[in-house]
Amino acid sequence: MKRRSGMTLIEVMIALVILTGALLGMGKFITSFSHATSDGALSSVASDLVLDRLETIKGSTSYAALDAYAVTESAITGFAGYKRVTQVARTLDGTQDYKAITVTVSNPGLTTPVKKSTIIAAF
Repeated sequence: MKRRSGMTLIEVMIALVILTGALLGMGKFITSFSHATSDGALSSVASDLVLDRLETIKGSTSYAALDAYAVTESAITGFAGYKRVTQVARTLDGTQDYKAITVTVSNPGLTTPVKKSTIIAAF
């Protein structure tokens, strides 16, 4: 009998099935990796916008002027699609006087908005 060289049709078909499975797996991985990367970028920008607002408020020279920061910014210059809401809540009783500042930044591409708070005592 003659010896044959090369691959049989069955071997080629099995190799194609394995290759197809590997390519489909890689495609799914790349899609989820791309989504996670874009979510991370949006979240990072939103976090920077929150911290920027909080640092601006912390730099205020007047305790009474903190209420002026309670605004909703629907359009932030240079950051299309982001919305920033700043809330100022004052707690005043016989022994305490402080303001709780909460800044929330949202974007349609974010699954959850970025939210941070700080407390500033009367000065």
